[in-house]
Amino acid sequence: MYKQFFGLSEAPFSISPNPKFFYLSRHHREALSMLKHGTQESGGFILFTGEVGTGKTVILRTMMQEILEKNEMELAVIFNPALSLIELLETICHEFGIDFAEGSSKRVLLQHISDFLTENYRKGRRALLMIDEAQHLDDELIEQVRLLTNIETDNTKLLQVILVGQPELQEKFRSQHMRQISQRITARFHLLPLSIYEVDSYIRFRMQSAGCVQVIFSQGAVRELYKVSGGIPRIINVCCDRALLAAYVDNSHTVERRHMLQAVHEVMGTRSFAAAVREYLASGHFLNYGMRLACGVLLAAAVGVGTGYLFCHRNPVELKQDMVNALRADRDIISYRESIREIKEHRAEKESVIREQTRYRTDVLNSSFEEDAWKKLQREWGFANATGNADTDCAYLKSAGFMCFSGNGSLSELERYNVPAVISLLDEKLRPFYAVLLKLNDNYAVLLINNREWVVPRDFVAGAMEGNFRLIWTLPDGEERVSRRSSQAAQIKLFDMLNRYENTDAHAFNGYDRTMVNRVKKTQENLGLKPDGYAGIDTLWALLPYADTEHSLYEEYIASAEYENNLQTLVDSYSGNSPENATAEGDGKNNAAEPVTESQKVREQKKNSSSGKDLIISEDELLTGGNGFDPVNSTSVGNAREKNGSSGHDVNKPADAGGTAGTSPAALRESSASEGLSISMDDL
Repeated sequence: MYKQFFGLSEAPFSISPNPKFFYLSRHHREALSMLKHGTQESGGFILFTGEVGTGKTVILRTMMQEILEKNEMELAVIFNPALSLIELLETICHEFGIDFAEGSSKRVLLQHISDFLTENYRKGRRALLMIDEAQHLDDELIEQVRLLTNIETDNTKLLQVILVGQPELQEKFRSQHMRQISQRITARFHLLPLSIYEVDSYIRFRMQSAGCVQVIFSQGAVRELYKVSGGIPRIINVCCDRALLAAYVDNSHTVERRHMLQAVHEVMGTRSFAAAVREYLASGHFLNYGMRLACGVLLAAAVGVGTGYLFCHRNPVELKQDMVNALRADRDIISYRESIREIKEHRAEKESVIREQTRYRTDVLNSSFEEDAWKKLQREWGFANATGNADTDCAYLKSAGFMCFSGNGSLSELERYNVPAVISLLDEKLRPFYAVLLKLNDNYAVLLINNREWVVPRDFVAGAMEGNFRLIWTLPDGEERVSRRSSQAAQIKLFDMLNRYENTDAHAFNGYDRTMVNRVKKTQENLGLKPDGYAGIDTLWALLPYADTEHSLYEEYIASAEYENNLQTLVDSYSGNSPENATAEGDGKNNAAEPVTESQKVREQKKNSSSGKDLIISEDELLTGGNGFDPVNSTSVGNAREKNGSSGHDVNKPADAGGTAGTSPAALRESSASEGLSISMDDL
């Protein structure tokens, strides 16, 4: 109906998962990248979760479309897993295009699937099974899917499985009886809703994709939408569709806040307070004529015959409108309105902080297995086919010219080796989780937690680190023993390490000559090693801090200028206590549980708030002038009134002739109360 009015080629906010309207927010982009990367590995499970309506299915369909276009693997997708065991196996056969006889037994169906996967592997192709709404799978079906992943060759699993579902799916896999499957999950990702800024970008993207390049939705409408939807794309779509219709009916080419409120009330099945009051007043049932006359007589005795006559003969809706207009022009109401707008902006910033906390908590909860972090570390070095088994992986790394090392020590001791490492940390409940320490300097560190990089203060890592670490280091040109018979490249690397160890550049490289042998012997003596003049594993390991590695741990510049200016410290725990409270509560090393980007404005707002908690100003306080927080003067409204002229206008006194229509807000409020009229902030 409204498409032509707004210049749209099609409806922009359809709730069907159309890849054309797929908006890649930062989190959707990360999710898609994680899924693509996970499918490059051989076998195992990928767990992809998110709240209802966050866009999991559209990501799944986008990925399906890319897979079908590239035609690199066989794909089976199950969108409704509420099946029996036989129905599940039949659906898998059907999706993979496997012929089977109707009424086949479980054994026959499993044999068909096994034969298909084996033949598919001989052709050099991979197989991928996607299951949407996987939270509906019962334990028997999950166990059967796990058994399907056991179909493998000596070094490759023949089936990759992606489980997509709601957050309760994560809880299911954390239970003890699901540990076998949980240990096979190679990647996990939890999709979060959009932020308020992403909601604005999301709306513009979908409008532009449908052919409208103008900005149609006002900022007030976007803020109201975010408040109601919480950033859930499905709710955003439904509300925006109704808001466009409301603007069309109103003959407005801009979707204003009132249109969005109308849409929200229609979608949610509610009515606004102002709409209910208007409907009640317009009905005329609240007072009969006799009652109105009696009230008029009483009011005439109190405030004058003119006012009583006005009330008896004027429509209540018109009277209310005059009152609203008077209030709108009042300086205090204008000031309060501006203050509310500013506070809402501050709240949006705080919501962004809370979202970052939520992302961090989710990443930590999904990083409880050291094997996952170990595989991520190997990927940083370019080894994508890691198994997660330390012995198997280290044997392969050794054949490629790398060595593994597991140790225990402080962050400062680990820093000496100057290479990324898997470290074990404790959360606020003293539960271990694992991260890859990618970068480090005197102030900050970069942690890879559940496929997401977090810039955190160095002190946070030092305080939360248990001490256990595992790292990968390179051998000089892949050689375990550097001697006269070694390659020139290996000898040069050793020569450079000795120069850094001795802090000199006085020597010239002449191969593994007598001078080199003597320098190696002297270094070995200083390090407490056998002085044989040849650099074996022990000598090379001791000289690792002086090696020039392609993956250096130290990086002078980590945080941006904005981060340096605005990010102060950590929040002490998941409970959201302020940094000041964290210091006072104790000096244990786990006081700092997560990094948070909390802006200076939010901290100042907390500081100025008399309660120290979230600043909340009710509409009643704004209209009645009750004791509360004054966002303009940072003092209570009651105290401000006591100071003569502190606010520039006393709302308890009638205004002069040049004021608000000769009636103060207090008088209007009292009049409103006596008449049964109610005015909300929506009216103002």
